[in-house]
Amino acid sequence: MGRSLNQAAKYVLESIESLGLQITIESRLDAMCKSLQNPDGSWRDFIGVNDHDFNFAREALRDLTLLEFFFDQIGPEIETEQIKQQVKQSLRDSVLPQHDMPDSPGRDTQAELFVFAVCKKGDLHPKFKEPDVVCEVCDEEFAIAVKRIKNLDKLVRRVRDGASQIQNSSLPGIVVVEITRAVNPQNLEIALPGDDSSFGKLWEATLKEIIDHKYNQLTNAVNGKGVIGIILHDHQIRIIDSDGKRRLETMTYRVSMCEGSINEKLKLDQFTRRYIGAIPNLMML
Repeated sequence: MGRSLNQAAKYVLESIESLGLQITIESRLDAMCKSLQNPDGSWRDFIGVNDHDFNFAREALRDLTLLEFFFDQIGPEIETEQIKQQVKQSLRDSVLPQHDMPDSPGRDTQAELFVFAVCKKGDLHPKFKEPDVVCEVCDEEFAIAVKRIKNLDKLVRRVRDGASQIQNSSLPGIVVVEITRAVNPQNLEIALPGDDSSFGKLWEATLKEIIDHKYNQLTNAVNGKGVIGIILHDHQIRIIDSDGKRRLETMTYRVSMCEGSINEKLKLDQFTRRYIGAIPNLMML
């Protein structure tokens, strides 16, 4: 992490190619990287809001930052065939996520890569295994079901699906839901006045309202299925200064589903302390 967008683009491309994968013209990454380049292949210094490539470049900030984080965490494991296939799947979809209706297998897989990378950085020893990722906390395995929704009306149903997968794994587990599209279906960048604290409080109020409204339904969806918590991720592009500088913000919100069990609460706290502490670009809510 810490690279410029152009540096991140080159790094991600090189990392993908090191797997023996080819970036084809059908890949959204090909279009994203071309939006950052001049016709001669050199990297552009500035892309203004009136530039015809601006929307592609802005979307590159999100996807390339997330993939950069993944490749930073994997290290030598990058050579495994399983990870190679996951990366290959993640390259699909349209450049702009609002054009991916109803299916988006590429970004759905990218959400799984992000969770895997967070677990890796948090020293949770993840592996790609049903339901999506299995990790370890204090020598005990945890199952993680990863969902990505484009409409808040689907939240309860998708959590229920994830809970059923966790139940089938016979492990205690967490349902992680990426809600980026669901809370921002038009894919607008966030331009809110105030400092990070003010922005965080506003976003926290938004997510709290969402969860409070659906809490009883969510509780019913996971009841008896071994789910001890739900984690929401929201990756938004935010304008952070008067010069129009932008960065990716990751807002994260944890919901306990421990139903009064002290033992389960301890497990959830142990997991989230490592997991949330490992999230990049974090704005903790």
